[in-house]
Amino acid sequence: LLFVILSTFCFSLLEMEEEEYLAALNLEEKNLILVRRLLYSLRRRKIRGSYEVAKQTAKLLKEILDTEEWNTAQQAINFLHKLGFLLSKIQPVELSSGNIIRRVLFFIRDWYLKYKSGNFKQLENRDDRKTGLASGPTLRRLLTFDDDDFSTPFEDLKAQVIDDIVELLDELDGLYHSVSEEANHHIHSKEIIMTYGRSNTVVEFLKEAAKERDFSVVVAECAPSNSGHLTASNLSQHEIDTTLIPDSAIFAMMARVNKVIVGTHAVLADGGLIGSSGLRMLAQAAKYYSVPFVVCAGMYKICPLYLSTHLDNFLDLNSPSQILNFEEVDRITKSNQNGVTVQNPGLDFVPPELVSLFLTNAGTFSPSYISRVLSEFYFQEDHSFRTITHSHSQHTSGVDSIAIDSSDDESSP
Repeated sequence: LLFVILSTFCFSLLEMEEEEYLAALNLEEKNLILVRRLLYSLRRRKIRGSYEVAKQTAKLLKEILDTEEWNTAQQAINFLHKLGFLLSKIQPVELSSGNIIRRVLFFIRDWYLKYKSGNFKQLENRDDRKTGLASGPTLRRLLTFDDDDFSTPFEDLKAQVIDDIVELLDELDGLYHSVSEEANHHIHSKEIIMTYGRSNTVVEFLKEAAKERDFSVVVAECAPSNSGHLTASNLSQHEIDTTLIPDSAIFAMMARVNKVIVGTHAVLADGGLIGSSGLRMLAQAAKYYSVPFVVCAGMYKICPLYLSTHLDNFLDLNSPSQILNFEEVDRITKSNQNGVTVQNPGLDFVPPELVSLFLTNAGTFSPSYISRVLSEFYFQEDHSFRTITHSHSQHTSGVDSIAIDSSDDESSP
């Protein structure tokens, strides 16, 4: 009973805090409803997985930035920092929502600086801006940012940012095809490929390679979720020679494998990655046998955070009933007053030294190159969302209703 009372009290406090954050966004009622829906879906895990979260976040930003009134880049930047802080607080594990917001922040800052410097005509070839890797020189950003508060209004800025968000949505829609285009360059006939669990990107990658290559796939089941069963079923339906193995057989089978290809939940700033629980075991086995460990990931998964400073973002525990059902726990408790503690982590960290290559929709990168990609993909000022601190005398109007603390940069290693 005490636990229930404390849980209810804590939940009420969280709801009150969330309402304060929502009020600080200063949105129209219809847009506030959209934000509430996304927050509810994230909190209740109605939507989960990097791809779906990224797409829903991008749709939300397009709707809000298109319908809300904002005249300067700074107004939009302040709003996006508030929203990014709120989303990361509600569901810190889903890093792709923050990445999408950082990407939109990049669009706003980049267009603003182009307009301010008079070089916006250079951006008319939008294909070069699609991934962000061909944008203007970073030295210009470093020289101009400190002297500019982004408060100068530009008439076409809003329309250009909305167009970029539409292109970002198109990029997400064509993600699997873009990554799969490289399949024939990385998979050769008669090879044995090992994968782990379920990744839609990897499945599409392998299906594309199977159109011209004859190879075999070994799928580790990824217990206790057993998501590898679905992967094995999908691959076998497309007439790909597929073998499903338990996780305990990974090391024994690795000696026969030519390449490991897996998906990931997020790519960190140092080139490490966050993936399904048990992925590090697979990476270490591949390292022992000198088997290439290749990661398929969309660019939206690259995150400017470090494990050492954002450990709480990766502490995702699933229901213990996947390992030990509640009836069995009751039986154990009756004979042992101390009971049993069951830990079922959902995520695992793989350090960069265990990763051979990243395959993305913007090309292939080594882990050491990820830091360069971040410098071209996001602005340094947006790596961490500025902390919102409340004041009882505030909460009256929009941007001025909160204080923003940016005294420390949480993205530093």
